[in-house]
Formats: sequence, structure tokens, C-alpha cells
Amino acid sequence: MSPGRIVLLMVVFVVIGLPMVAYLWETINQILALELDPVRIAVSVPLLAIFLGFLAVIGRRINRWHALHQQG
Repeated sequence: MSPGRIVLLMVVFVVIGLPMVAYLWETINQILALELDPVRIAVSVPLLAIFLGFLAVIGRRINRWHALHQQG
């Protein structure tokens, strides 16, 4: 994987991940303020799973690229 593809992958992560983080952050703030909205929580749980999966995939790709870069 070229450095350009890694940068592109990180840009895609920021563009897709930033709205997810913002939504999840606001949900956590509302929960801590004891403003419980069942619909928001129902949306947040799968969104959190998707975000964590997305983060794991990107982390594995970057680790693989880093290991190959260290070898060669």
C-alpha cells in the first residue's frame, strides 16, 4: 500500500468518522445530562458498532502497511 493510499484512507476516515463521532459525543452528553431519548440511543448503538468496525479495519490496514514498510 502506497503512502498516497494511506493518506487517502485517513482522509476518508476523517470525512466519514467525524460526523459519527460528533453524533456519538452529543448522545453521551445527553445521557450524562439525564436527557434520555430512546430513538437517539437506538440509533447510537449500531452507529457505535459501525464506527468501531471502521476504526478496526483502518487500524489493521495501517498496521499492515507499517509492518511492510519496516521490512523493506
